[in-house]
Amino acid sequence: MKYKVILQVNNQEYKAKGETLLEALQSLKVDQVKTAGLLIARKGKLRAERRFPRIFHLKRVLSNKTFQIIIAKNMELAMK
Repeated sequence: MKYKVILQVNNQEYKAKGETLLEALQSLKVDQVKTAGLLIARKGKLRAERRFPRIFHLKRVLSNKTFQIIIAKNMELAMK
């Protein structure tokens, strides 16, 4: 079953899919980040949310591979 990721930021939604949650996170394409955001991960009926109240945290998720791995693992644990 595939993972689906939705990022709500700047009053827009960006969606991506992947075999793993990390692949889905890495395939997100976001134009610019100017506000806080909400990251929603889904796998079937399971769902996890993570709010990023600070812009630099959200930018780090989109650009830093190490931070992406940490977020992906934490969200996978939240789904179980």
